[in-house]
Amino acid sequence: MVSSCNYQETSLMSDALKSPREFSKEEWDTIKPILHRVELDAGEILFREGTNEKDLYFLRKGSLTVTKKGFPVAVLGSGDWVGEIAALIRENKRTATVTAKKKCILWKLPLEKLGKATGNNDKIYLKLITGLSKRMAERVKSSTEVAIEHKLEIAQTKMVMAEFLCAVLFGLASFLYAIKLIDVLNFNSKVTAVISIPLILLLSYFYLMFIKRSGLPISSFGLTWRNWKKSLFESLLCTIPLILASLLFKWALISTVPMFKDDSLLNFNHLLQSHFAISDWILITFGYALFVPLQALMVYGCMQTVFTKFFVSPNKVVLAIILSNLLFSVAHLHLSLSFAIFVFFIGCVWGWLYSRHHTIVGVSVSHMIMGIWGGLFMGLAAVH
Repeated sequence: MVSSCNYQETSLMSDALKSPREFSKEEWDTIKPILHRVELDAGEILFREGTNEKDLYFLRKGSLTVTKKGFPVAVLGSGDWVGEIAALIRENKRTATVTAKKKCILWKLPLEKLGKATGNNDKIYLKLITGLSKRMAERVKSSTEVAIEHKLEIAQTKMVMAEFLCAVLFGLASFLYAIKLIDVLNFNSKVTAVISIPLILLLSYFYLMFIKRSGLPISSFGLTWRNWKKSLFESLLCTIPLILASLLFKWALISTVPMFKDDSLLNFNHLLQSHFAISDWILITFGYALFVPLQALMVYGCMQTVFTKFFVSPNKVVLAIILSNLLFSVAHLHLSLSFAIFVFFIGCVWGWLYSRHHTIVGVSVSHMIMGIWGGLFMGLAAVH
């Protein structure tokens, strides 16, 4: 029984159509009185795996996707039979789910009426069974190849994921140890800034080596100009509410958290109390802007991309965005807890933008603006 409630089923008595290759025109004309026309729109289901139904279908026009336990195993085209296991081994339960890939027209053959329609002509029945056996053998071979390719793809994804996690964890651990060492040795701010540069470059090296070893095109990791204008426009558009949200976040900290009660909404004290001259701050800001694309590549181009490929959940994009930005925010804990929280929530917005356009151009520009705004003008990076 067809699972879709919108299909149309009519007699084919007046439909002069070419017969399947298993039959001559005369034999097909004998069968046609018991055939019914079935129409499916794209996305409609012909039958589901496990349902009790054993009619045979011949696909006249369109294409169908065959899935087992949610995994695609075959794509059927015009001229293919559907549901042949029911005819060959008398299996009442469907062994797969068949869905219209695009609009389809099928001929439905009720097997229980075949003998009566042909006058119990064994020749026609044997031709049908022989033809179906050959087709099923071809389909089994094709399905096996698809299954093998799918397993190889899963194995390759796991291998890439393992290498990627090693790179992420090693790089993150190295970065945090180095930051802690800087703190223990009590280096001044200038030395800390200088040491941070090779640390970021080291992390970037791990990620670039991962991209090279993955065998995937660099565009898969956001290193592309495709959609860059739309990405840039949407990112700049989102930056305005992000700035307003950051002000609200800082106001909430001042209003509710005792350690922030003496702060002002815009805090320039950390700039005035530092050992940096104005020229130093300009140089640091310029250097920060140059390194932002590397951070965007690491977090969104690499982390988010790989996590999205690794997860199989329907919410895999959301999970990838959350996990990649949790790791990203952890790397900012040495600055302050408030800044790490700030980075996480704004990073999730950038992750969403990246998932829409798959280029780091727009998120890099927004990242530059928000990093300078939150770190310098709002003082969120000041240690608390």
